[in-house]
Amino acid sequence: MKNLDNELEIIVKAGYWLIARVQREFIVSGMRIALAKELRDIKMLVDPEDISVYDAELLETLKEPHVKLVCDLVNHIEDVVAREYRIVNGLDQEELFNNELVAKSANNLFERFVFWRMKHRRRDRYINFNQVLFTSQRALYEWCKLRLTGETRALDMTYRCNYSAGRLKALVAGCTDYNVLTMVELIEYLKDQEAKSRSIVPK
Repeated sequence: MKNLDNELEIIVKAGYWLIARVQREFIVSGMRIALAKELRDIKMLVDPEDISVYDAELLETLKEPHVKLVCDLVNHIEDVVAREYRIVNGLDQEELFNNELVAKSANNLFERFVFWRMKHRRRDRYINFNQVLFTSQRALYEWCKLRLTGETRALDMTYRCNYSAGRLKALVAGCTDYNVLTMVELIEYLKDQEAKSRSIVPK
């Protein structure tokens, strides 16, 4: 029973780590869009060849529609999702980010299911942002499966995620677990933001 409790604790902590990685990737996507538009406000402060150092506050100063959407997205995740998840589960953020086992579990899901590239072609950056929005939903769905079943196929390279609205609904039917329901709400929110992003026509 003790081992099971430890495994469930790791999964919960990995969920927070996964939220943080997804949030970071949205910031990176927003900066890539800003750089693609050659916005001086950001080009004077950021090396276009190295956006490993990023700052959400820089994006807040810009008016490009997709960048504004990114800012709303990042702020929602931090203020509505991540903070409450951390408080409810009594998580220490510094301890969490230094936990190698938790990081490995979260990274397995992120790197297996979330689309991302180190080098984006300029003309692809809006499409890539939409892909990050969609594939983040897949990663969170796979976390829900891990939380509810205790098993993941993230390391199986032949596995293809079968995420869909119907499968998500069936997976969590009758579920009362706070952490799972939080992830489901985040998935629904990302789905709405994906639709909003696709409706914005780049200028």
